[in-house]
Amino acid sequence: MTNLARIILSRGAEFPDHLATQSGTARLTYCQLEEQATKAAHMLRDKGIRSADIVAIAFRDGQQTVIAMLGAWLLGATCCLIDTSVRGPEKKAMWGKNGFALVLEERSQPDGGYPSLSLSQWNQELATAAVSPLPAVENQGAAVLSFTSGTTGEPVSLEISHDAYLFQIVIGEEAFPSEFYERYLNVMPLSFAGSAFYVLRTLKMGGTVIFFPTIFQPRDLIEAFEKHRITGCSMVPTVLRDLLGYLRATGRTMASADTPLHLASRSAAIQPSELANIRELLTPHVLQVYAAYPIGNVTSLDLDKEMTKIDTVGRPLRGVAVEIVDEDGRPQPPMTAGLIRISSPRGRAKILKGRDKKAGSDYFIGDWFYPGDLGLIDADGYLKLLGRKSDVIIRGGANVFPQEVEAALSDIPGVKQVAAVGYPDERNGEEIALFATVEPGISVEDLQKHCRDRLGPDKRPKRIQIIPEIPITPSGKIQRSKLSEMIS
Repeated sequence: MTNLARIILSRGAEFPDHLATQSGTARLTYCQLEEQATKAAHMLRDKGIRSADIVAIAFRDGQQTVIAMLGAWLLGATCCLIDTSVRGPEKKAMWGKNGFALVLEERSQPDGGYPSLSLSQWNQELATAAVSPLPAVENQGAAVLSFTSGTTGEPVSLEISHDAYLFQIVIGEEAFPSEFYERYLNVMPLSFAGSAFYVLRTLKMGGTVIFFPTIFQPRDLIEAFEKHRITGCSMVPTVLRDLLGYLRATGRTMASADTPLHLASRSAAIQPSELANIRELLTPHVLQVYAAYPIGNVTSLDLDKEMTKIDTVGRPLRGVAVEIVDEDGRPQPPMTAGLIRISSPRGRAKILKGRDKKAGSDYFIGDWFYPGDLGLIDADGYLKLLGRKSDVIIRGGANVFPQEVEAALSDIPGVKQVAAVGYPDERNGEEIALFATVEPGISVEDLQKHCRDRLGPDKRPKRIQIIPEIPITPSGKIQRSKLSEMIS
């Protein structure tokens, strides 16, 4: 019987005094982590939590979130990680819809209308809870319940079993060098599925997790890398771009740091020119990851070994199948653009409510998940992303992928970020608009000249606009719908 808590806490017997987690000045060895998780399980059991109950966790502190997760799993309960920005009324609605047995949150809502425990209450009761070993409990429920709106705004609830979650963790271990997990810096909320995976992988491998505040300045992050001798960190492209901008502005560099730093870019597309800049200024050890929310990691690319494939996101991981198909689901030959579909029988989440059919742009058909992304697989089996199906610009009957336009301008000095979108045009059906954030001194005329030099007539933007900031989602993806609204 797989139980993630017992697998992770078994590391305490191997190296009890090794540092497991650190949050601010609070440090826990693996032996202490096991003790805290056991106390959390006793406390949750005293509050009536049993196998298959759902415990919602909305703590900002990553260390306490991990303790709560492990404690709930020791009881066979299911964890649901909730973004701390979710308000009381939303939590009440989620509680009513999903039957949370308990909500752990920063501050209890006086009139919340749902059973909750504040962080201060949690800490007080944890300090006096029992530490005696707990008998093994059969998992009657899933390990994790999570929610996503995918690309349509229609909420989808996913349930991931202990076995599926463990499989997703293990294939992620194999994708990265072991040094990545020696001292891992977590910079994203654990309510983002990718963050929890990286943290739990690190603990399963016996590494150290340093929890960093999720609101920070680039300087703070650079200092944390050096202070804690960080060997691994995953982040979204927007954070990587902020770091690059800071290093350029200050003239600093980290590429020659004494401790090898391995960086993973995830959640959103990043241009090859940006990856090259990361290797030059931050670290030469860069990993590109492509993931899908019901599957976990799908592909990975280690640029230490595969620099010639910098324009791809790597090859599928063990146990994951990736195909390119046409609109009717027919597999396409190498180097042919089409819809990406993914199958991972051992690591797939179970959809409870939401899209299990072709609705919107991401959906399941049988064992295949269609994430709504377009791509092609080259002759060597590497996957290249071409953008989202819904973002393709059909100009004069020809498909123009926004990433093609963006890639042509992303490496120009003074250009921070670009995003291309389509807009209605009476003659061509659609035309191309380009939005850019730039450093002082770069004009629209400069961008137009670069477009003439680098893009064919069929792919040149008809409109170019410089804006203060490109709108993005919390996971770093461009919100093209908001850019389209600026045009209309």
